[in-house]
Amino acid sequence: NCAPVVSGLVNWWMAEGSAGDSVGNLPGGIYGGTSFAQGKVGQAFSFDGAHDCVTNAMFGLTNILDSYTMELWAWPTAGRASTSENTSGIYGDGNQRYAIFPYPGPTAGIVGSGISVGTNGVSVFEAGNAYMPALLVFDAPIVGWTHIAVVYSNRCPSLYLNGVLVRSGL
Repeated sequence: NCAPVVSGLVNWWMAEGSAGDSVGNLPGGIYGGTSFAQGKVGQAFSFDGAHDCVTNAMFGLTNILDSYTMELWAWPTAGRASTSENTSGIYGDGNQRYAIFPYPGPTAGIVGSGISVGTNGVSVFEAGNAYMPALLVFDAPIVGWTHIAVVYSNRCPSLYLNGVLVRSGL
């Protein structure tokens, strides 16, 4: 059984046969070869690494600012490119395996944040206009179902794997 829904949860894409938002109002669309497979609990989205995604057509998360959490369960089957941690440059546009893509907002000055997960670790990227650095890089084996939580506090990401803090970023 899943844990009960916590107070303050904004969106939840459960992957139970659809890309519907179980809590909020941002239904997703399934693209590419995205399918469903057995998950940690119930079903999970299954991506083959060739332009698959679940996305939505509207920007509904524009009111989230400096402190928030992104979390997911992942079972990676291939590695992602590791980059150095940085607060500038464009390093996240190649050979990443995004579980959450860091799509920037529709307004100048708005950035998005995302998580790349591979068998060789986790990276947290931010994206904006000519900006896509890895603010947090954790290079370590990721095997089997792993709970990943990225907690932003005052614009600084911290990575938790299976409930344990493993790294804080820039």
